[in-house]
Amino acid sequence: MLQIDSYAKDQHALYRQFVIPDANPATFTLFNDWYAVDRAYTLYNGAILPDRDARTFEIKNDYWTRDAHDVYFLNQAIQACEHVSFTIVFERRAKNAQCTYVNNDRVDGVDRPSFCALRGRETINYTFQSPLHPALLRCLSVE
Repeated sequence: MLQIDSYAKDQHALYRQFVIPDANPATFTLFNDWYAVDRAYTLYNGAILPDRDARTFEIKNDYWTRDAHDVYFLNQAIQACEHVSFTIVFERRAKNAQCTYVNNDRVDGVDRPSFCALRGRETINYTFQSPLHPALLRCLSVE
């Protein structure tokens, strides 16, 4: 096994701790330390993700990816109600024209137009026993 912590290539092969079979170094594109594509495959940590469309694959953030077929949360297909309008609300919260998601779970009964992630306890001094005053809550955005 090679001691390579990230992707590497030469004119004949791609590597990620091992030779990645059938990957094409001439069409290789690196997205980040984990994800890459070539003309035929989407790769995660050197493993080929056979159900991804390499031509349309995109990384939305550290948790979410998308291709022409579905949306994925940490590499698990969420079977999105509709994937074209998929947007991230904040980190692990997302929505599309028909559904709302927290992690890889669809959440029913949410008013999608007003759905937002709230800034709360993680950035304000608090005690676990006291609720936050509503004036301290504000929607977070991905921008």
